[in-house]
Amino acid sequence: LLPMDEYLRTHRVHRVREPGTLAVYSNYGAALAGALVAHVSGQPWQDYAEQHVLRPLGMITATYREPYPAAVARARGLTAPMPTDVASKVSTGFVWKAGAYDPRSFEYVSHFAPAGALSASANDMASYMRALLDPSLMEKAGVLRSGKAMEMRDAIFANAPRLGAWRHGFMDYSASRGRDGFGHGGDTIFQHSTMELYPREGLGIFISMNTPTGLLLLNALPNAFLDAFAGPPAATPDDTKEKFRQARRISEAMITQGEFDPI
Repeated sequence: LLPMDEYLRTHRVHRVREPGTLAVYSNYGAALAGALVAHVSGQPWQDYAEQHVLRPLGMITATYREPYPAAVARARGLTAPMPTDVASKVSTGFVWKAGAYDPRSFEYVSHFAPAGALSASANDMASYMRALLDPSLMEKAGVLRSGKAMEMRDAIFANAPRLGAWRHGFMDYSASRGRDGFGHGGDTIFQHSTMELYPREGLGIFISMNTPTGLLLLNALPNAFLDAFAGPPAATPDDTKEKFRQARRISEAMITQGEFDPI
């Protein structure tokens, strides 16, 4: 457990390619953006998020704080820990072992707080999704002007046209779900979640699992839900060969630049 600024300073990432070449997910990048907000506002990220985003949107218990002891926070220069009443509601992660579910300890990511430390209830996430589907709620809450909220849905970069683009921090689910959608997934080792928004259908989906094997349901349930409540998506031409061609081009570029070794 380290303060975010200290971790970002001592674990800096290195550029492996020129900007604008490929989009690769970066926890460090998201954490760095949160650190910039903290420096400009003069507030720790956890405080800023609660006061200017979470509570105004009606997310009553959602927090980027984690349940470490207060003594540890003082000793290591961390922000105040998660309130005890909220910590009592946090789900434990489990793994299936020797015929039973074996509980695991909390997975701390406070050093990357903006990139994965959020703990929230389904009710909290429903409030957030309503505001994402109806940006006027963002503006009424004083969080973000509705026009800016709409701009965040716009695609900004795609490695390949049919592999999905990035939308200002949101993932594009259009390719995988067959309909216009955006959102974000979240994963630690034992906890997995997805939040998906489909504006045309007026639907928001939030699913959270506390076992590694829950990923199977996490991947299958959104499509089943969408088909049941909004009908099957419009038929699209089979472009499997083109997708494989594009995926091979991207992987070859990453191998050439030393991103990973071929198997």
